[in-house]
Amino acid sequence: ASSVLCGYQHVRVASVLNGLLAVADVLAFYVTLFPLEMGLPVAGAAAAGSCYATAVAGLLMVVRKTPSEARRVVVCCPVREDDAPEPVGEQASILSLAYDSLNILIRSILLSGSVFS
Repeated sequence: ASSVLCGYQHVRVASVLNGLLAVADVLAFYVTLFPLEMGLPVAGAAAAGSCYATAVAGLLMVVRKTPSEARRVVVCCPVREDDAPEPVGEQASILSLAYDSLNILIRSILLSGSVFS
């Protein structure tokens, strides 16, 4: 959601969303580990819950902040067959965006994994 909001030129909204996620994660870990003394599994579940809530909030912001020029179509990445024609025009740009987004997601996961290992 953050990348889409930045693409829609709503960088401030994306920054606030990311900041709220960071604050929610810190609070989730602190509250579950120190005052409640519930342990790491509960802290992990609380962090997952804060990520879920932020993802829902991000999706709502994307829907609410969509510029009038943008198409309001949810696109799933189609499976390409070998004999399928090459996409042209807007379909090509959407597939390119999906490919680039997947690339960024994989890089982020690998980077996070390298930090924690």
